[in-house]
Amino acid sequence: GWTYDDLQGKVEEVAAALVACEVGKGSRVGVLTTNRLEFFAAFFGAGTAGAIACPLSTFSTPAELEILLQQSAVSVLILERRVLTKDFVDILLELEPAIGSTAPGRLSSTRFPFLRHIVMVDDEPGFGAVEGWAQFRARGAGVARELIEARADQVTPADPGTLFFSSG
Repeated sequence: GWTYDDLQGKVEEVAAALVACEVGKGSRVGVLTTNRLEFFAAFFGAGTAGAIACPLSTFSTPAELEILLQQSAVSVLILERRVLTKDFVDILLELEPAIGSTAPGRLSSTRFPFLRHIVMVDDEPGFGAVEGWAQFRARGAGVARELIEARADQVTPADPGTLFFSSG
């Protein structure tokens, strides 16, 4: 488990990595995970970076996920690779084969025109356009903490914070 101090550190780490991925105010960050600690780091890290967190349901079918990714216009998708019988990386590869042969951060897809970064919260290394959690978090190592704090200070109560998609 994490303490609140641990969570704050993880949130800042994710925010820094998102800033390194050129996420800014109003950018959208998809979070496709079950109820796990990394969900909170990703969700609050997006807000700290000035982005809009878009939690996506792990119950989504491949067709539903395609629509969610298109309509949400996320530029970063943080996901849990395997949930029950689903492998979300395999599903994404079926929807967009270029994910398997593109370097992280370089995805250019007509199917998902805003999506550039895909990140697995799992411990396994990434491949193609999919980054592993450690690799993603390392992106933020060169981002000054003062920049993260300055971005967080610019987020106001009037800014959109979350984009939810529901079934009803």
